[in-house]
Amino acid sequence: WARLHCPQPDRWIAELLESANATDAPELHQRFWDSLYLLVLQGRTVDARNLLSQHSQAGRQQQLKDAMELLNMPKYSFVRDSQSVRKFDVAHCLWQKDVRVRLEAGLFAAHPQLELLVELLAGDEDAFARPEIVGLCDSWYQLLLARACCSPTPPAHWTASDARPPKPRRCTSETGPVNGTATVTAYWTACWSACCSTVGQFLAEAAGCLGSNWWFVAHLADLLHHCLGGEVGGYSGSGGGFGAIREHFLLEYSHSMLGRAALWQLAVSYLDYCSNYGRHY
Repeated sequence: WARLHCPQPDRWIAELLESANATDAPELHQRFWDSLYLLVLQGRTVDARNLLSQHSQAGRQQQLKDAMELLNMPKYSFVRDSQSVRKFDVAHCLWQKDVRVRLEAGLFAAHPQLELLVELLAGDEDAFARPEIVGLCDSWYQLLLARACCSPTPPAHWTASDARPPKPRRCTSETGPVNGTATVTAYWTACWSACCSTVGQFLAEAAGCLGSNWWFVAHLADLLHHCLGGEVGGYSGSGGGFGAIREHFLLEYSHSMLGRAALWQLAVSYLDYCSNYGRHY
């Protein structure tokens, strides 16, 4: 998903490799560091380590050796039966502790770019909010992978509050960063609500985004109602609980079809599934 939706680092790395004959120090290009940051944000630490190994001082500078070692981030595999969740938890906690110990010891203080890289690995909130990081992301949800992989809490045991991303602040418009900041659009707010498991708010936001097209929210609400019954999280409404919000969206969808001569009979069939107000309409 990250490779398909956020291909910038791969393009920049290709450009760096093409210009490798012109210079023996790829780290002099800002795109070198930008690519490293994006690879870490995508959880692609193996690719980040391979890119960092191209640094002209990689075999001689201790800070680079330390950073490359820290890029050996533990990853859980659903395929390897021999790796238990417990084993992954221990490995993840030990790795995070190592990252933080080296960072707090000031090992990277003399190298600001490496220090920022390691701060991202440590899951530092201030690092994620840095303008040079936010400016690299086309949308706020590009930060989610890094927040998952680099969270001090092992991702395998995230609770709802651990997994909840910060509400979008400076992150981006639909077309990308604007002067280092961006407007939070209704689409990204809806995505944020979905990530926070606030289902009622997500449906309301999605309905606002899609305007008069009620098909998506009506059918999603109906599926959630039948799959989860009244136990749909994130909705605290009264008067029937989630069943009421589901019926509201079905009614809106049926109303949108009643104005079309070819669809009015289909609209009536939707009203049949609205037990509270369908007969009234």
